[in-house]
Amino acid sequence: MSFKTPLESILASYKFIESTVNQAIFELKQQKHLNFKVSNVSLYENQEKLKKEILIGTNSAILLSSFIRNIIDLSKMEDDTFTVNSTNFMLTEVVEHCYDIFNDI
Repeated sequence: MSFKTPLESILASYKFIESTVNQAIFELKQQKHLNFKVSNVSLYENQEKLKKEILIGTNSAILLSSFIRNIIDLSKMEDDTFTVNSTNFMLTEVVEHCYDIFNDI
């Protein structure tokens, strides 16, 4: 799966979440025809993928929000109303988030 924009990543991540939830609901509805342990195993197997997709979606939303703020900041620069504030951040964390989002491109 490759994403070209943060928005595409958000949409793909949440489509996966939606399909996983739909599958869980289907399995619960069919519980009388399925062994309950099989249902739990299926959900357990997707648990790590689900967590990763949720993290990617969250990070993509943050990145998209940052892009929007940057556009607003550019507009402020044009109006001479922009101020610069210093902030500490973990560069490795930012790089890891970008890698998770764009690693399949």
